[in-house]
This record gives sequence, C-alpha cells and structure tokens, in this order.
Amino acid sequence: MPGDKVTDRPQRPGQSRVRTWKKVVFALVVTGCFFLALELVLALAGITPLIKQQDPFSGFTGAMPLFVEDSREPARRITATNKLAYFNSQSFSETKAAGTRRIFCMGGSTTYGRPYNDTTSFAGWLRELLPLADPAHHWEVINAGGISYASYRVAAVTEQLLELDPDLLIIYTGHNEFLEDVTFPNWKDRSRLLEQATLLAAHSRLFTLLSQRLQPLAETNRQQPRLPGEVDEILNHTVGPSSYKRDDRHRDQVLSFFEFNLRRIVQLAHRRRVPVLLVTPASNLRDFSPFKSQHRDGLNEQDQQHWQKLVDQASRLAIQRQWEQAAGLLEEAVALDDRHAETHFQLATALLACGQHARALVHFHRARDEDVCPLRALTPLAMTVRKVAGDASVPLVDFEELLSGQCQDQNGHSIVGADYFLDHLHPTIEGHRLLAEAIIKQLETDRWWNPGQQWNQQARQQVSRRILDSIDQADHARARRNLAKVLNWSGKHMEAGVLSVSVLEQLPDDPEALSIAAAYMRQLGRIETAIDYLSRRKGITPDDVDTLRRLSSLLVEAGQLEEALSCQQQVARLQPDDAQAFHHLGMVLAELKRFDEATVHYRMAIELDQSDANIHYHLGIALAEKMDLEGSRDAFQQALQLSPRDRDASFNLAVIHGQLGQRLEAVDPDAARRHYRSALELEPGMTDIQGRLQGLGEHP
Repeated sequence: MPGDKVTDRPQRPGQSRVRTWKKVVFALVVTGCFFLALELVLALAGITPLIKQQDPFSGFTGAMPLFVEDSREPARRITATNKLAYFNSQSFSETKAAGTRRIFCMGGSTTYGRPYNDTTSFAGWLRELLPLADPAHHWEVINAGGISYASYRVAAVTEQLLELDPDLLIIYTGHNEFLEDVTFPNWKDRSRLLEQATLLAAHSRLFTLLSQRLQPLAETNRQQPRLPGEVDEILNHTVGPSSYKRDDRHRDQVLSFFEFNLRRIVQLAHRRRVPVLLVTPASNLRDFSPFKSQHRDGLNEQDQQHWQKLVDQASRLAIQRQWEQAAGLLEEAVALDDRHAETHFQLATALLACGQHARALVHFHRARDEDVCPLRALTPLAMTVRKVAGDASVPLVDFEELLSGQCQDQNGHSIVGADYFLDHLHPTIEGHRLLAEAIIKQLETDRWWNPGQQWNQQARQQVSRRILDSIDQADHARARRNLAKVLNWSGKHMEAGVLSVSVLEQLPDDPEALSIAAAYMRQLGRIETAIDYLSRRKGITPDDVDTLRRLSSLLVEAGQLEEALSCQQQVARLQPDDAQAFHHLGMVLAELKRFDEATVHYRMAIELDQSDANIHYHLGIALAEKMDLEGSRDAFQQALQLSPRDRDASFNLAVIHGQLGQRLEAVDPDAARRHYRSALELEPGMTDIQGRLQGLGEHP
C-alpha cells in the first residue's frame, strides 16, 4: 500500500543454498570447458601427453603398468610404449590357453639381456629350450627384466605380474642395489597420493607442457652424471664413480633393504600360490678391476706414502712378470690398507699368476666387496639370496657356483672372468645359455617336467645353432660399442678398448669404436695401429677436431711430422678462435725446426689467450732457437709471472740470462753482471755462471 516500506521478497527455505550450488556447478563447468579447450589447442599444436612419451616416474614405479592391452588386438597384452626404454618388447595372450605354462623372468639388465636383448638372454634361451624339454605343454616365457631395476622395483613389478596368471616367477636381482640413492635420492620421500596424482596428471597435455618448461630449472639443482669430452652423449641409467663415497652405514641399510624386498617378492607370490625360483647374481671377478677405490679411514700421510711406494714397485715388477716379488710387496700394501679395492685386485692378479688360486679368490672377492662404486652384487647380497631361498623353501639356481665350476673344469681354477662376462656383470651369450639349462635342470628336479628322448645334446645343439644363426651380428656389434662407451666413460679404458677392437671386426668403420680402440692401442704402445685407427676415423669424420688433435699427437710421437702438421693446420682452419689450435700448430712447426713460423703461430695464440703460461713458455723456446734472446727472456718472464712454480721456465730464463751476459761481457760488463746475478737468483747451482761472474771480478 502507499506509504509502506519496500522490502525484499521473502525467501523460501533452502533457496540460498540452491543458488550457491548452481554457482559452484557453473564455475566448475566453465573451468572444465576452459581446460578442455586448452587441451584441444595443445593437441592441435602437437603436444603429446607425457604418459604416451615416457614413464613420468623415470620408469621406476609400480604405479605404471608394464603390460597393457594391445589396441590392435585387445585380447593380447604388450609392453607399454613408455616402458620400452627399460624393457624388451613382449606380447602374450591376456587369457592363458589350456596346457600353457606362463613364466615371467624378472630382474635387472642381466635378465633383460644387456648389452643385447631378449633373444640371447636366459629368458630367450628358455623360450627355445623348454618346448624341446617338454613338448607336452605350451611354454610362454616373458622377459620382464628392467634396465637398472633394483630389488624394490622388481617387487613393484611383481604385484602387477601376479595379476596376469603366472605359473612361475624367475628372479635374478642384486646388481643394482646401490644405484638408487645416487640416481633417485628423493624416491622414498614421495607419497603414494602424490604418485597417483602425478600418474593422473601425466595424461594431460597442459601438465606435459609445464613439465617440459620446468624440467630445465629442476635439472640445474640436480647432479647429473656427465661424460668426458671424447664421448658425445649423456649415458642413461649409469652413475659416475666419482659420485660414490664409502659409507658403511648406508651399505648395511642397502643390504637389509635388499633382503626385505626379496622376502616380500617371495611372500607376494606365495600368497597367490605362484612358485618362485631365485638365481644368485654372478659377476666378473678376474678380468674387471674395481670402479673406485678409497683409502681406509685413519691412514696417516707417512703410511700412505709407504703404501704408494710399495704399489709403484709392485706395478713395475708386474710389467716384468715378476709375480712372486710383486705379490710380496702388495701383501705389505694390503697390510697397511686393507680397504683399498684396487690393491686387493692387483694382489689377487699376482697370486693367480703364481698359481695360488685359493688366496687369489679371497682377494678378488675383497676387491669386489671393497669397491666404493659397487656396481656388482656384493658377496653378502648373493648370500642373502641363498638364505632367503633356504628359509622360504624356494628353488635356487646358484649361478655363481655354476660358473665357478665351469671355470674350474676349463681353467683349473674357479675364478670367473671374461670367458663368461662381457663386462663387469653382463654374461656372454654362452653364459646365458648355461643359466637357462641350469634353470631347466632345476625345474626337472622340482618335477615340472619329465625328461624324454627328445632332450639330448644333439637337439640342444640344434637349438643353439638356430639362436646363434638368427643373431644380427652388426646389431650385436653396435650393442658392444655402446657398452664400450659406458666402460670408457666410467674410466675402464682398457676393458673398453678390448670391446672396441672386437666391434671393429663387424663394424670396421664405426667412428666411436675406432676412437676408443685407438686410445687402447696407444696405452699398449702400439702407436702405428693407433694411427691407423684414427686415420680411418678421420676419413669418416674429416672435420672432427678431437680426432685431428689426437692423430696429430700420435703422428708426432711416431716422427711423422709433416702428416702431423697437416692435421694441426686443419684444426686451426676449423677453430680460428681457439688459442690451443694455434699453440699446437706452433709446437709441430717447432718440431720441424721451422721456428719463424712457430713464433708467428705462438703469437697468434697469445692474442687469443694471454693467460696461458705454456704458450709463453713455448714462444720463449722458439725465440731462443732464433737467437732472439731479449724476446725469449721476455716470454719466459711472462710464463713465470703466470706460473711462478714452473721449474722449466725458471731454468730456461736463467740460461737466457747467462747467454745475454756472455754476449755483453766485452761491451757492457755491468750489464753482463746483472744478467749473471739474475741467472743465479733463479738457479743458484749454475757453476758455469758462477765462474763467469768471478771472471768479471765479482764473487757470487
């Protein structure tokens, strides 16, 4: 009515809550549409979700499925695309057919078949041999070995594989237990909720784009193992030996964690009534030295100097094949420091050469177990595998004992080496075959099958020929080349060289194999062969500066100076702003006695880098050869100013002062005396200068 106050309409109960709910829904719909549109734009821009590119947890999580449905054949399971960097490509029926026995082989790179692949792994041999042993069943042998997988990763994979109706799990693990803390230091800090959230987000293109933008920032705060200049790539799944320090407490924790995970694997399988077969990890004892050695705590400087003297003397005796004397000195060195892995290895090598096999074996084991960079399963790890197998009544194939027995039969001692291993731990193809046959024998013992007439030596040899004939030799050579690169990066230059020489038999023009093999031949003193390898490398990569420099150095060593000059001239053309290119060119010219040209190039180098004492030093020598004594003096003085402790520069400057003094004796005795005094300040023991100074009436 007129005069009444205007008031809001009365609200019905719950009306405010309804409006709020609608606002929330509307906001969510708008936000969802925004992100959906953004995902569509990124899809059109070609952004592929992280989940389809790689494992967002670097391949080491049980949250990511290893085997997924085949989009072309939904009834089959295949290795997930984002796992192929770590696992072999495998395929099998999701539903196991009647009469089928499904075996999963699990572990690390040995199970994978490194440096090759599944075909020649023990899993590959089992796949070919089991149908011969027991044709009554259809055998499915699936390789689930993951590169660099430690035991807890294997345990995570076990949970997945138990859902795929296995009849047997074969576990070969133990070599990778010390990789985790260096490579993935924050893994234990990641919660399960965060892991699942990351997995879900990895399907998003926006998450992928943000990850790509933020990763470089994260990498600046993360230590990444990087290679020396000779190798061009950063090696995946390896850790530089320099990253490792002795930590006995951490070592004990890793050993305990390994036992925990191995028992967990067995328990998971037993709960599902799935049999497990364990394999003890074996490694190269005889022909692979420790990756990194470290002195014992408390070794004082005097004892360390004495230790070094003993080791140096023993090394010289070993070169002369005087093994007994070398062993005696090395035993003294071990008594001073019983934790230095390399000393144990050298002592073991000497004892083996002396025929003292039992004592040698003890020290080969100590060399492996004291390795500060333990990339081979330690003795306690193998003992743990045996203990867990015994406690859980699990079948065991003792691969370590198997190879020791084979070695005893063939070599008269049980110390396994390069006859069964390609590197520190990866077996040869023959080693994988032996392991597969030992597993089949154990399955026979456990009554998995009954041997018939078809299981005989001739039939097994036919299978072996079929497998070996199927090998792509060039592909295997490339795999060994990659292994050689890893070894070369880790400081195992001799081992890398041996592999590279074998690679050249199949790949005679492989640039990287030629480069590593050349360095190996140089170490052996076979200069001409090294020159041949680098010359071949130069023919393939004519503008590779590192090859040209190394070849030039070898040619100088061999006295082929004109050829060396040609290489250095090419380096200078390729790198006109590099002081060292002109420095080294000057050095070759000086070797050819072309001192005028050498001087020119030294001065060009100094224009590019005035802070390098060596360039000034070599300029001083060239000027002295030209009898430009004042110029030589100035160059040596500059070298000493930049490097005050350079004894050669000091001595040569003293000589130049002496020569200047002789030149000036007749015309300017005072100046001559000054030069002689300068010479004696640098080198007080120069008696000829003392005599000349006395001849000028002055007593030094």
